[in-house]
Amino acid sequence: MAKKIDSNITGLRYAEEEQGSLGTLPAAPVWIPMEPNSYGEFGPQVNTVARNPITPSRQRKKGVVTDLDATAGFQNDFVQKSMFDLMKGFLFADWRSKPEATPSAVTATSYTVGSAATSFQAGDILFAEGLSESANNGIKVVTSTTSTKVSVTGLEAEPSPPAEAKLTKVGAEAAIGDLAVDASGAEPKLTSTTTDFTTLGLIPGEWLFIGGDDPSNRFASADNNGFARVKNFSANEMTLDRQPGVMVSDDGSGRSVRLFFGHVIKNESDPALIKTRSYQMERSLGTAGYEYVKGCVANTMEIKVTTADKVTVDLGFVGIDAEYQTTAQGPKPGTRPAVPAQDAFNSSSDFSRLRMLNEDTGATLFTYLTELTLTVNNNVSPSKAVGVLGAFDVTAGDFVAAGSVTAYFTSADAVRAVRENDDMSLDFAMVKDNAGWLFDVPLVSIGDGRPSVEKDTEIKLPITLEGAEHPTLRHSLLAVSFTYLPTIAE
Repeated sequence: MAKKIDSNITGLRYAEEEQGSLGTLPAAPVWIPMEPNSYGEFGPQVNTVARNPITPSRQRKKGVVTDLDATAGFQNDFVQKSMFDLMKGFLFADWRSKPEATPSAVTATSYTVGSAATSFQAGDILFAEGLSESANNGIKVVTSTTSTKVSVTGLEAEPSPPAEAKLTKVGAEAAIGDLAVDASGAEPKLTSTTTDFTTLGLIPGEWLFIGGDDPSNRFASADNNGFARVKNFSANEMTLDRQPGVMVSDDGSGRSVRLFFGHVIKNESDPALIKTRSYQMERSLGTAGYEYVKGCVANTMEIKVTTADKVTVDLGFVGIDAEYQTTAQGPKPGTRPAVPAQDAFNSSSDFSRLRMLNEDTGATLFTYLTELTLTVNNNVSPSKAVGVLGAFDVTAGDFVAAGSVTAYFTSADAVRAVRENDDMSLDFAMVKDNAGWLFDVPLVSIGDGRPSVEKDTEIKLPITLEGAEHPTLRHSLLAVSFTYLPTIAE
């Protein structure tokens, strides 16, 4: 008798396929591990049609296989690192990444990074990780650079760093008194004398975090420190259209204010920047072998936030075919890295910002939410053809950012905003262990808005969200992955 196979011995990995070649792996694929909580529709669904002739026996004949639908769906905890790579697939875009470098040697005063040194400048804040000497990891401020070296203080000699060691530009520290806040206009501005905002690698619509943990690295007013969105900038002036609070003018005297930023991705409006990626999903099935779903294109992503729980994300892919390999055949070749150590974000203590803003009135619509769902839908469908079992290609429809919230009902403002079709926006930030994510849907129309009244409980207000292309930012959804954030951001 065949031995049963328990679900707990299964595993899930994915590898990106060759660009523009559905179902084809590169010569040296990297199989990235995931830690699914559960599976949705995963694998091939074979469709058959029975023969139903007119016959005295009054019975059908054996059917024939007519079609195959390949899908891959699963739920994962939303974690810092594992979602980074897949976000490219769901937003059909590349990350607008901040500079990174791999150190080949470390002295007491500098990292050797080869030609990558030209990507850094004095005042940059680097996050070093993966080095053997603990003093060489963590936050470092660049004092100077050469063609191959980045100088910082407080290092220990390390002639041969591990291959996974990495330096990432995560921010910039201004000179004492150089950064100031000008709150005299309709929108506050950061101004500078020597800091050149055009060299920071930012784009309009990007979010940053103002202020460091040490009081000398942040503005005196708490409302001037925190997450803010960049509207536009020149060399010495940066306008912010989203702020931590009601910002006040501050000349920054005596302070070396720090700005932190991350890698940015958004659904692109320029067709030249829209990129379709495909993946192969590998699910190990114990002694039964390995199941592969090929030509998977990212279709739906649903981030779910509920009270007193971890944040989860449901991912759905549309593929073109599936295949199996026995245990004797083994898995497909390629590199298989280990699962990175990381914790899930939770809804109780890891949300440092959550705001739904009425763009028409400038008022914050809600103070407390019980549920939040953010959904991405690429409307991917398989392309069928005569002579092909499964699909030969997939077609992506419109990119849609949508969702829903359930809020505590405190006034009729939300109901009025629904009726009057006010322009809304939604942004939220999750921060844990000095790293985090921020999501921004800059233009939202809201629906429903009927108060839910039940006995012996608070009145709640369910609201549906439909994102649209912002008229000036030209995207429906933008996400920032912060490699490092100060503790005050948590």
